[in-house]
Amino acid sequence: MKSDIEIKQMFLSEICEHVEKLDSQIELVYYNDLLEDTSFLLAAFLERLLIKNASEWDDDKWVDDCLLTKVLFSDKRLQIWGVMIWGRLDISSQWTDPFYFDFTLDLSCCKMKNSTFLFRDMNIPSISYEQFNISRGFWDKDFFSDNQWDPYERTWKLVISSDVE
Repeated sequence: MKSDIEIKQMFLSEICEHVEKLDSQIELVYYNDLLEDTSFLLAAFLERLLIKNASEWDDDKWVDDCLLTKVLFSDKRLQIWGVMIWGRLDISSQWTDPFYFDFTLDLSCCKMKNSTFLFRDMNIPSISYEQFNISRGFWDKDFFSDNQWDPYERTWKLVISSDVE
């Protein structure tokens, strides 16, 4: 099993390898293919943050992957909106919840600082993956009031911030 530091470095390495693809103002339904292994590495990294920082996230829960629904890179700041797909060990069902993750990226040495991870909507319960498949825009495109997707329009259940990582 990889350590927290190894997972973080794998995620950052993947981001640094593909971040130049984000320079153009491409708008996609999902950025997973464009950013290759970023989604599952980000999911693994965010799962580690949940394990360390969220008392409600116990050993019975696991993160499968995430869908990257909006990604912006500007002035060293990387912002990622998405849908986390997660499950429990005792059943085969999976659920989805929104997330937002941003950080300042130092491309020269591929490090992150000033990160913020926002997860789960306080006012809207998790929905099953089956429900999400029927309404793919539920967490993002159908939620935000405009195309800026201000992450603070949502009341987040979990907020994890760090000045230096």
